[in-house]
Amino acid sequence: MHEIAHSKLHNDGEKRNRSQKEVEAESVAYVVCNHLGIDTSDYSFGYVAGWSKDKALPELKASLDVIRSTAAGIIDAISPQREITLPEKKAQKIYTR
Repeated sequence: MHEIAHSKLHNDGEKRNRSQKEVEAESVAYVVCNHLGIDTSDYSFGYVAGWSKDKALPELKASLDVIRSTAAGIIDAISPQREITLPEKKAQKIYTR
């Protein structure tokens, strides 16, 4: 998910430093995975903390809208497919009991 976030966030030619790119990509990955019920907090929190340690609060806040909108876009893109596959998985559980 981290690399998908990079591809969505950082292909526009806008100049961002590496630490900002890493904070944004891992934050998006965390939000999307959390939405899907995957807990990545043990990894993600340390990763984001490491890449953001020298950043000022206003600089971090500036990334929040980008993180939020990118995560929402990915979630919206995968949600229709998830709606299709979840009933199939529930049916498989019923028939395999």
